[in-house]
Amino acid sequence: MSLRKRATTAKAQSSFRKTFSNNLPSMQSKLRQSQVFLPEEAHPYGRPNRPGTPVGDVISNYYGEEAEKQISTKYDILKDTCKPMNLAYARGHTRASAMAKSHVTQENFNKSYTAITNKELFKMSKFKGVYARTNTHNGKSSLYKAQK
Repeated sequence: MSLRKRATTAKAQSSFRKTFSNNLPSMQSKLRQSQVFLPEEAHPYGRPNRPGTPVGDVISNYYGEEAEKQISTKYDILKDTCKPMNLAYARGHTRASAMAKSHVTQENFNKSYTAITNKELFKMSKFKGVYARTNTHNGKSSLYKAQK
């Protein structure tokens, strides 16, 4: 309102507020007009579909016993799968025995890998003649077709 009356400086706006303070709208009257509706005293808050906490199970330590059983089964599995700590790494291994072990494991891997890769993967018949886009050889199509 003060800007409409061309009160643009701080002094002019201050004097405008002193003279026209009664013309400003009162917020108290607007609050009195609108009514605030509060729910009744026994109104439930929160999600209605969420079940309550089973207090009886919490007090009787049912969940604590379940957690203890889960942890103990995990420890039993861990104990069965791990080597005992008192059996240290066997001494006396040479470089040759380590290389022999790695050779055997590599051969076993190669046998299993070739068994997997010899299987022909399924490809739809309309895509069998389509070449991959990733192998373009920078536009040298004669090299590309020669490899396939």
